[in-house]
Amino acid sequence: MPALAQYSLPPTRLKDLFQRLSQAVDQVIAPTRVPPGDVFYDVVQGPDEVALDFGNSLVSPVAWLYRPVEEMFRVLPGEPPRVEPCGEEGRRLLFAVRPCDLAAIGRLDQFFLEGDFRDDLYAARRARTLLVALACATQADPRCFCSCCETGPYAEQGFDLQLSLVGDRYLLEVGSESGAALAEQCRDLLEPAAEDLAAGRAQQVQAFYAGLEQKANMPAAVRRLSSEAVPVELWDRIASRCLGCGGCSFVCPVCTCFYTTDQVREDGSIVRVRAWDSCRLEGYTREASGHNPRAHRRQRAERFSYHKLAYPCIQREGRLGCVGCGRCVTVCFGGVHMPRVAQMIRRGE
Repeated sequence: MPALAQYSLPPTRLKDLFQRLSQAVDQVIAPTRVPPGDVFYDVVQGPDEVALDFGNSLVSPVAWLYRPVEEMFRVLPGEPPRVEPCGEEGRRLLFAVRPCDLAAIGRLDQFFLEGDFRDDLYAARRARTLLVALACATQADPRCFCSCCETGPYAEQGFDLQLSLVGDRYLLEVGSESGAALAEQCRDLLEPAAEDLAAGRAQQVQAFYAGLEQKANMPAAVRRLSSEAVPVELWDRIASRCLGCGGCSFVCPVCTCFYTTDQVREDGSIVRVRAWDSCRLEGYTREASGHNPRAHRRQRAERFSYHKLAYPCIQREGRLGCVGCGRCVTVCFGGVHMPRVAQMIRRGE
């Protein structure tokens, strides 16, 4: 989908733009660097706290939309008991979201908002959140493989505003009516975009692709997995290297597994809490009877890969179950992260 409008912004005005955008919301969440140098998305008060010189954060900013742990509702004691909804208030801005994470948000929107059941907590949080994307055309994280998933290095949709550094200028694109309203508040900072800005970004993209170190070739893996041409022994080899820690799920911005529990608080209220879970963990599919349909690590590895790559899942959900962010590459001690698994499937190793 083409941008609704395009502008040019000198880097010297970026802090001014940030301040102006901050005035339109109650809270700004942006990448910030913490000791010993890691980047996390957190609430910031000013532009000097924002880190833009990073490849990718270890924890995706989707965690601010689909919370790792959240209260769903509480039951207050009394006659009769009262049910009180939980949730957060206020309008907020997610600033400098990488295109792969933007694609992940699109996948979460589909899962939580467009299926048979609509998640009210996610819907309310999503409706109050504005998204400012930051293209990666000038900086590729060595772990990323977004080109294999068609999710980068810049976004074509899903953003309110998108910033792309091209040479000595930022290309600012408007992607929604909400983004247009934000841009209108910043018009005195913006200039008309010259025609060569978009062309310059296209040239940067070719250099970006050449600099990617991870090569996954997802389509070939999809074909082999979907045609049931993967030998059973391959899953055994993957399972032998997998620690079963679930780390790949917990850093994946697309995974949606969760569990719920009811907690009794000191005031006598009962709170239902939702928390992230992982289908890579043995207890995830264990039934109340004690039977576990996926008791073996090999079965869980196969199921995880199938949901990410198999064509029936892609057909149902409209996209790959992976956005190429590379976080699984960072956390997998066994070296059986998604690009490596795709490579093993392609080769039938």
